[in-house]
Amino acid sequence: MRRGSSKIEERVCIDALVQYVKGVGAISVIEAQAEADDPPDYWLDVGVDRFAVEITSIVKDHGYDALCNAVHRSIKAEIESDDSVSGMYAVEFFRYPEIPKKWTSERRKLIADAVTKIRGLAGSEPDSESRIFQDKSGHITVSKWSAEGNTVGMCRIPEAKYEGDAQVELSLLLEQAIGKKFQKLQKKGVMAVCPDVILLLYDAYGYGSIETAKSALSNIKGYEWLHSIFWTASFSDRPNVMYPDSPGRAGGFLYSKSEDWLQREE
Repeated sequence: MRRGSSKIEERVCIDALVQYVKGVGAISVIEAQAEADDPPDYWLDVGVDRFAVEITSIVKDHGYDALCNAVHRSIKAEIESDDSVSGMYAVEFFRYPEIPKKWTSERRKLIADAVTKIRGLAGSEPDSESRIFQDKSGHITVSKWSAEGNTVGMCRIPEAKYEGDAQVELSLLLEQAIGKKFQKLQKKGVMAVCPDVILLLYDAYGYGSIETAKSALSNIKGYEWLHSIFWTASFSDRPNVMYPDSPGRAGGFLYSKSEDWLQREE
């Protein structure tokens, strides 16, 4: 018996996937069951084959600015309370480097590293800078703006300086989402139980067509561990068969090890 999910994006995505796969051909059983102790979000039985299904939203993180502001405030407070440090400095967040959660040792280390780097810049010339953190999603740098004062400002550069269009941004978001899901599933040991994993992507930002998403996916690596990646499109008035009280969306596969799923005609 199928149990329901309380998250609307999960209801939208799983229904889009199930209805799509039903259109592939003669399959005796297609059953989706929500997992109470996720991950995964769902188990999907297609005939005799079982899949673990994970769902995530692709959206610009409007909470990211709040994280940057929180880190900046902590660094600023440390520097302004230290009379031995003179000058005006800035913390620069380039693109979307991962910021550790509050109260974690990783967050404390990030703050401490930034404060140490700023103290190291105290005797340097304006425009000097030092990088404190970098990952594949961006970097965090501290720089000296002026020899006067005793404070720390903040600078956000959310987009790359080259080709800052939707496809570049979408490639970055896809890469982040796939990486996080891999870590989450591996930590729980899901793939040891069910190696075939389908990732459902909910287009919450309105990036649009499946072709745009396919092009964005082609720019990244590291998703081959997945059996399939399914894109739930932004706009559709299709009814939701599994959850009639929820909206419905159309969708399609960006990648799959099942040729039949990739070749299905709409």
